[in-house]
Amino acid sequence: ADYGAAFFGNAMLGYLRWFHNFCQLTTVPDPDLLEKLESSGIQNLEVLGRGADTELFNPNRRSQALRDSWGASEAGTPVAIYVGRAAAEKDIPLALKAWQQAREKCPSLKMVVVGDGPVKKKLEAKWPEVHFAGMRYDEDLAAHYASADLFIFGSTSETFGNVIVEAMSSGLAVLTYDYAAGRQFVKDGENGYLAPLSDSEAFCQKAAEIAANLELIGNVRTAARQTAETYPWSRTIRRFSSLLLAAVSKQTQSAEIGILPAATSN
Repeated sequence: ADYGAAFFGNAMLGYLRWFHNFCQLTTVPDPDLLEKLESSGIQNLEVLGRGADTELFNPNRRSQALRDSWGASEAGTPVAIYVGRAAAEKDIPLALKAWQQAREKCPSLKMVVVGDGPVKKKLEAKWPEVHFAGMRYDEDLAAHYASADLFIFGSTSETFGNVIVEAMSSGLAVLTYDYAAGRQFVKDGENGYLAPLSDSEAFCQKAAEIAANLELIGNVRTAARQTAETYPWSRTIRRFSSLLLAAVSKQTQSAEIGILPAATSN
């Protein structure tokens, strides 16, 4: 829909249903998505959650040199950040509007956008006060996360949203919508902040409330890191391995009783 091709939706869904129903296993990252796909006739679905590389995305990677480059040299200067593709479906303008509204409560609040994509140049022209860092990778990306304080993510197009868990792992207070990774990992006011899905006014208002009480986010940031530590990638990998073994076992049993299509059983 973000690219004006919504009319392809039914045809694409039919193809995906045909394709995935030939598979022994299709994993999805979110229970709500699983329910939606099942209602569309897609079978053999299992939830495979996500985690974060808690060694890479770590509060210890905070860099004063980076903060200096963002204009946050003075102690206590807060920084908000967005990380992700600079594309229409990510609704970066909402994150920037939320930051703008938050600055009414905290004028010193800086904003950093990490990522590249088709709308980056347009955003740079419209928001000259925002620091656009472009694409960042590995330790450099981790340092960008950890050097901020508040993560603002207003996309409603995510099947999960790995950046939310990465931000939490980096010790950031996350503001996002109540769905996908936000719904799975964030408890509003405890380890992050949630706004009702697609309610942009509430999203911006929540940003302003956070900015008006920045002295309270220290405990939220600590709790965010603690949450991420309970979902390391190793846990996800073990779950994936068990799902693969179960799918292979199911296929083997089907072959033994001769119910697989000939093309599949050979």
